[in-house]
Amino acid sequence: MNGEASNASKITQLQGQIDEMLKAFQDYREQNTNSTRTEFQTVFEKMESIQSLTASYFDEAAS
Repeated sequence: MNGEASNASKITQLQGQIDEMLKAFQDYREQNTNSTRTEFQTVFEKMESIQSLTASYFDEAAS
């Protein structure tokens, strides 16, 4: 195998590795985004529940 063919082969391998790394990074970002979105939704639901309970408490206290 001559030098140019060897270099072309190495470049092709490196491009494949870069593509795999990019895909893995994109998958990680997507999973992280989905996880964060779920965590925010859970916190928001808990806050709504606390707000509702607090409103009920004050309604009962006022009556």
